[in-house]
Amino acid sequence: MDILGIGGWELITVLILMIVVAGPKRMIQWSYVLGRELAKVRRLWSEAARTIQKEFDDAGIDIKVPEQPPTRASLRSDAAKLLAPITKPMQDAMAEVDRDLSEVKQVTNTLNNLKPSTQFTPKTIPVAKAPPPSSTGATPPPNPAPTNGAAPAAGFGAWSSGSGTPPTGNDKPNDSAFGAWSAGDKEG
Repeated sequence: MDILGIGGWELITVLILMIVVAGPKRMIQWSYVLGRELAKVRRLWSEAARTIQKEFDDAGIDIKVPEQPPTRASLRSDAAKLLAPITKPMQDAMAEVDRDLSEVKQVTNTLNNLKPSTQFTPKTIPVAKAPPPSSTGATPPPNPAPTNGAAPAAGFGAWSSGSGTPPTGNDKPNDSAFGAWSAGDKEG
């Protein structure tokens, strides 16, 4: 929908603004006055166009004067006709780029649809699991400690309390409650 170069959404916006500003009663009056004035402008335009066209015809100039006032669409089409010699090389270059892109997309799609046997598949490395604890009561060898500072690595020693449990606030201060430094590897 294009009324005097105004699209549908623009017309709805103008009508809503008119209702807010003028109110429904004055909006009807303003619309009537606006319609009369637009009819006068169209009549004046067509009279001027006929007069100018008559003068061009009498002078032998081959120019066609539009009988209707120009709209945005007519101005766009006229500008496109005038700029066609300038924009033609750019449009040809863009068409060539589009063709190249479609060829690249086609090759890419072909490569993506290859059989999985020809594609790279990463190999998985098996992770060793800790042996299950033995039922004979023997202590299993110590696991390597993590390197994040949570526990010392083997051979560096560890801080331990004499009882194997951390001291509490009720413990009396004696040597076993405070713990002792012990080496990770015991000799003998």
